[in-house]
Amino acid sequence: MWQLWKSWNQMIFNNHCYPIQEIIGLALAHFEDFSSSIPTSDANSLVAPSLDIAWAVPPIRRVKLNFDVATNPSQGSGAVATLARDHLGRHLGWFCKQFSCISNPLILEALACREACVIAKSKGLSDIIIEGNSQTLISTLHGKPAPLDIQSIINDILILSSNFNYVQFSFVRRCSNRAAHSLASKALKDSSFLYNPWGQVLFVTSSMPP
Repeated sequence: MWQLWKSWNQMIFNNHCYPIQEIIGLALAHFEDFSSSIPTSDANSLVAPSLDIAWAVPPIRRVKLNFDVATNPSQGSGAVATLARDHLGRHLGWFCKQFSCISNPLILEALACREACVIAKSKGLSDIIIEGNSQTLISTLHGKPAPLDIQSIINDILILSSNFNYVQFSFVRRCSNRAAHSLASKALKDSSFLYNPWGQVLFVTSSMPP
């Protein structure tokens, strides 16, 4: 909130506007600094309280991107989401989008996976792990014939993935992918969320499951 107030003052008094992604990045950095400065009285408080929290951090110097979707078949709509985290679990970026005329889960999963590659490329990442809970999609990326309705998207993913030094496509169960699913569900249920960067920052940093 302090970064938002500072940027507002800069715009009002100095006629200087910061790019929205720069403001979000600074806000996240301040949040991470604040969180790391809070002392813990018991080392055991850092241990996850439930075995259901199964998301695993990537190795050092690699970034993990999780993707998932949410659908509303009755309205023929869906949403995709992907988020990137480093070996400390810090959020490096995310993406969510709603589709008013696509509810096919496999097509949405393929679109979400492609966005994971796009985020990684835009941030200059070179060593990445991309995780999703669609076994059909991950198997296709490992060489199985692609279903006709996602062939073009698979080609896009393979072309994008050739830009990285290291890329691994991994299947995980839903319990390991809850953060991405939570973000996709939020995007599907609340259209205004897509145009509210401050709401996204708060949701990603404080409301999503691990």
